[in-house]
Amino acid sequence: MAFEALDVGSDHKERRQIDVVLVTASRCHLCDDARTLLDELSGRYPLAIREVDLESDEGRSIANRLRVPFPPMLLLNGTYFAHGRLSRGKLAKALAEGVGLEEAL
Repeated sequence: MAFEALDVGSDHKERRQIDVVLVTASRCHLCDDARTLLDELSGRYPLAIREVDLESDEGRSIANRLRVPFPPMLLLNGTYFAHGRLSRGKLAKALAEGVGLEEAL
C-alpha cells in the first residue's frame, strides 16, 4: 500500500505538513498495523508519508543509526518516534502537537 501526502489546501495554512518515514519489512504484521493507523490518521493530519523497506540501503542505514531491533520504525520530521506496535493515542497526540492543534482528535 502506498501512502500519499494529504492535500492541505489554503484552508489549512496554519497546519504544517509532517514528514513521516515508516521503515517496514515484508511479512510483518506490525508493519501492516502501522500502515493502517497512518492511513486512518492521514485524514485528520497533513502527513507526507514515505515507506522505506528495511532491506534497502536507506532502511538499513536508519535501523543502524537508531539501533532499533525490529520494524516498523516511525520517524516524524526526521526524528525517531517509535518502533514495534504503535500507540494510536501517543501518535495522535504527537501529530496534533506537530500541526498546532490544542489536543488530539
